[in-house]
Amino acid sequence: MGLTVVVSIVFAMVFQGVNFVELMNYAANGFTLSTGVDIVDPMLNRGGITSMTGLLITFMVASVMGGIITATGILDVLAKDVLLKFIKSRGVLVTVTLIYCYIVNFLTAGGQTVAIIVTEQTFEDAFDRMGIHRRVLSRTLEDAGTLSAPIVPWGVATLYVMEVLGCGTEYIPYCWFIFIVPIFSILCAFSGFGIWDKDGNKMWGRKKAAAK
Repeated sequence: MGLTVVVSIVFAMVFQGVNFVELMNYAANGFTLSTGVDIVDPMLNRGGITSMTGLLITFMVASVMGGIITATGILDVLAKDVLLKFIKSRGVLVTVTLIYCYIVNFLTAGGQTVAIIVTEQTFEDAFDRMGIHRRVLSRTLEDAGTLSAPIVPWGVATLYVMEVLGCGTEYIPYCWFIFIVPIFSILCAFSGFGIWDKDGNKMWGRKKAAAK
């Protein structure tokens, strides 16, 4: 991304004759151009760091909250002293991991990066002890940690979606994909379909194979 910015600056200065001061102004306040085409103008006349101030502030606050939660180990205590004691099966483990991702995301204002890292560090040993491959953990983190970010009303991802779509949080109930994927993740965990053991062997269809 950084390289793209540098190349774009060079191209603008060399081929379009834009000076460096103008480029910095565009970067800060956005670009304005009238093409006479109603569909094109709204796409070009936007941008700039100033237009993203609210989003950036929310992101910084979310990062600070995530850092505090990670450093204090509050959620680790909740998981290791409470949740992990009740995990006795593969299905329960995946379900609890999904729920934990949601909890972290809502506490850190939709910071999916924090949710993924904190949850992974908390449950990786549990997956190893139960003989479940880390790829299942990775998929579970994606199913809840990443996907749940746009449904946190005060989250960074939600603010971005609202800005792009020009709407409020009323879009959240229509995010079917976000709500359906965790359900399939739980079904797979309890049925064994799409689950691998620690050696990478599939855990579905074993009974049929043994019968043959």
